[in-house]
Amino acid sequence: MIGSFPGLLERWYITRHYLGICPSVAISAQYIGKDGERLDKATLFSALKQVILRHGALSVRISGETSEKPLYIRLSNVNLDDIVEFSDAHDLSEALDVQVRRGFDTTTDSPLWRLQVFRDGTVIFVFHHAICDGQSGLAFHRALLKALNDTQADHPAATEPSVVSIPDNTTLVEPLEHLTDLSVSILSFCCALLQLFVPESWTADRSTWTGNPVPAVEKLDAQVRLLSYSHVDAARVIDICRANKSTITSYIHTLSTLIISHLLNAGQIIEGATDSISTTIPISSRHLTNTSADEMCVHISVLHQYAPLIPSLIADKPVSQWMAQFPWDTATNLTTNLRQERMQVPKRVGFLKYLNDIGAFMRRPLGKKRKDTLEISNVGRLMLDDGTSVDGIRKPHPWSIEHMYFIQAHPASTAAVHINMVGTPSGGLGFTITWGQDAIEDAFGDAFVDMLKEAMDELLDN
Repeated sequence: MIGSFPGLLERWYITRHYLGICPSVAISAQYIGKDGERLDKATLFSALKQVILRHGALSVRISGETSEKPLYIRLSNVNLDDIVEFSDAHDLSEALDVQVRRGFDTTTDSPLWRLQVFRDGTVIFVFHHAICDGQSGLAFHRALLKALNDTQADHPAATEPSVVSIPDNTTLVEPLEHLTDLSVSILSFCCALLQLFVPESWTADRSTWTGNPVPAVEKLDAQVRLLSYSHVDAARVIDICRANKSTITSYIHTLSTLIISHLLNAGQIIEGATDSISTTIPISSRHLTNTSADEMCVHISVLHQYAPLIPSLIADKPVSQWMAQFPWDTATNLTTNLRQERMQVPKRVGFLKYLNDIGAFMRRPLGKKRKDTLEISNVGRLMLDDGTSVDGIRKPHPWSIEHMYFIQAHPASTAAVHINMVGTPSGGLGFTITWGQDAIEDAFGDAFVDMLKEAMDELLDN
């Protein structure tokens, strides 16, 4: 691959990057040595070489980022010393926040990813959204863990070359539109075109609460909070969700709607005909493209919907009784809707081909009412080979993964609150909750996180 053209989604994220709307995405994992071994440079670099040679997305740069036809260019080599930082930092939430605000210099021969490595074995994989989606972050850590365990068995040398030479036959996974039908019907196209010109007072947006208006200038100032649950607690939450014909994504969506409803009512923020919030849920399209979970690509779309506020449960409700009258039917209906929409959502990506000026479209929200209240992104659990050999005996691994977190840059023009979820190999669960500082007050955001934790604890206690 000398050069290849990005697809529709890839061009979308290339534009968001150079406009400063989405500098980076990150997913962290804590690597634990079986005998307390530290993740040193030689061990990590030896494993990274295998990962880079396995995934073409890790050895490309973008040429002509601001042009109408940007290109992916294969790098001749990747210098790990330039993109791997061994850090003395200890505040993970701060490090994640700093990393996703920092983009990539596409004018240099550097790849579109980097690592920050903590002393406790935490590795933050930071990447340009035009080469990876959230599940690609899982693919990276899966590949790195496998390479570490394979390398450990081979007893790596005390030193490892920092420069990885890239073979000429390196390839990228095909873009979404090359692998599934994204055609747009005439009716859908006309409806979408109409929405661009219809006054807001004629749409459902008129009655949604979405936080403060978007500032006139794009910003990346956000607050970051982390929550972590053990595999035992996470399994219990998932079992309860399944018993109620729901998923953890639908449960968190419904719980978040309930909490926001309570906060709006308690603070008397609801005005006029406000009756809902606007939410988005990214959805993987890999089931349609037959793309393996081990691949790095950008095969996603998003479901948008309006979630009615829940007034019957918010008036004078003690915060210690979140689950007493929890609307499981709402969570169940969302679960059904998500399953039905999975086959239809990717077609919405097809609308991108009709945007003549993506940058102008992305700047439309500035200075106006915010479009979305809440975004919930669940990249799922990092599933691994269990290490069982052909004779049925499970082989012990020298390296394992524990705590994980997933985070995206939080530009001012996007949803007021973002909730990102990821599951660890053992079944634990990590939440990253962010909110734009211009979108809502910090007191509102802190209360939201506190109430989410209270409700989760109540569910587990019961």
